[in-house]
Amino acid sequence: MICLNFFGGAGIGKSTLAAKTFATLKELGYRVEQTGEYAKELVYEDSMRVIRDQLYLFAEQEHRLRCLEESGVEIAVCDSPTPLSIVYDIDRDPVLATLIMKRFEHYQNINFLIRRDDSMFREEDRIDTLRSASLKDLEIEQLLRSYGDKYFAVDPGDVDAVMKHFRLNYEKLKENLIA
Repeated sequence: MICLNFFGGAGIGKSTLAAKTFATLKELGYRVEQTGEYAKELVYEDSMRVIRDQLYLFAEQEHRLRCLEESGVEIAVCDSPTPLSIVYDIDRDPVLATLIMKRFEHYQNINFLIRRDDSMFREEDRIDTLRSASLKDLEIEQLLRSYGDKYFAVDPGDVDAVMKHFRLNYEKLKENLIA
């Protein structure tokens, strides 16, 4: 399965860009689904203790991906890519990080790092402040670089840039699925 992964800290526009991308791909006729952001659901439930359990959050996000893959979905749009659990793991458990990246590499990934536009940040329904979210942006970019994962930097809401990179990489990734 091909995963379009949207990376960035809280309030950067991952969900909005993922939704626009999902709608565009669906309208073009691709077999595509969007994974929900489990951590956001927990914020709405006020389940802070669960949010701190990154092993559990990773397992839930991975389960959602696996269900899509086993159902024959061709493309998953992820506004909460599983490697984010590495950045948010307060214990910095190297075993968990290895597990997460092993599962992440199972998929054919196209990674997008969203550039922050401070004017778009809304603190309501968020755990993070703009400052802490901006610091997470840096950690997330460092994570992508440290694992050597190729990514494309895009502006919030720029579905045209996402679709450009998708089109450039789609056929090659699709071939890897068949091989």
